[in-house]
Amino acid sequence: MNSSTPRTPSGRALSTSLLALIVMSGTWALLIVVIRWPMGTPSGWSVLEVFVLSSAVMLTWREASSRVLKGQWSTYAFVLLATLAVLFSPALVWVLGRATTPILSVVLAFVWIVGLRGLIRDCRHESAWQIGAAVLGGAGLGFTYFLYVNTKSYGSVFSPEQILVGTQHPDTMFHASLAGMLGRFGVPTTGLDALVPIHYHFLSHTMIGVTGRWIGVAPIEAYYLVHQVLNLPLLFFSLTAATFWLWRPDGTAADGLVALVAPLLLLLTFERWDWGSYLVSESYALSLSLLLLTLPLVMELHERPRIARPVVRFVALAIGGMAIM
Repeated sequence: MNSSTPRTPSGRALSTSLLALIVMSGTWALLIVVIRWPMGTPSGWSVLEVFVLSSAVMLTWREASSRVLKGQWSTYAFVLLATLAVLFSPALVWVLGRATTPILSVVLAFVWIVGLRGLIRDCRHESAWQIGAAVLGGAGLGFTYFLYVNTKSYGSVFSPEQILVGTQHPDTMFHASLAGMLGRFGVPTTGLDALVPIHYHFLSHTMIGVTGRWIGVAPIEAYYLVHQVLNLPLLFFSLTAATFWLWRPDGTAADGLVALVAPLLLLLTFERWDWGSYLVSESYALSLSLLLLTLPLVMELHERPRIARPVVRFVALAIGGMAIM
């Protein structure tokens, strides 16, 4: 491999990790459905829609990165732009209104069909124990982090009931109201009188607001749904993807599982250094995800300063940089 060719992670190794993280997101979604079933809201369909979106984002990154690996696309910038387009596709609700659901259903179905085809093709080359390890590992991660996040006093599966009895953390209600204003009215306001000097991550609140409007749930339910089924699996995926791209394993599934497990095991020590805030905060989680997904583009700019379509790379870097802030 010469120095002018981007050395990207193997599709096979990445597919093993992707399978585990899709199972993780699905396990998380299933647990939410089971626990919220007696309360009546949100509907299982709403939870499924968020899971489909979450998996579609990861499948998009995998499919797009494989095209860069095969030389079909010239730069990682296209990977980043495609991933961001799918991630923020619920923003179509601002323009399309009720027509968003059928249109977005077609888009996500297409992403799933194309992405799953490649994922299944790669997984066919793996042994049964590797597939089993990915599935069991993903289910275990989903269950573990579900318990951790939902035992905190912030957005949890019991937030609607906690509001009624007055035990919900005020910060959660405040941020849910911000998301609701952005999603329903497109207004970036704190809802407070006068000019209050409060800083918050605009994009994460917008993501919760527009997704909640798309799936038809209240802002407080969208808050924990989007954060737990979309934001956190995306954080773990982006950490794994960045690890692949920077470490560059040799293509074996065993390397893929190591690259998945190593960073996630490090996260298990978050309590010691107070990293828990990165798991309960929707702003931290989304910002870190976008930062990690942008890192390969920064690396590409350093390693391959002269390639085709340089403008696209800087545009993608600017978009990714603004999204992080």
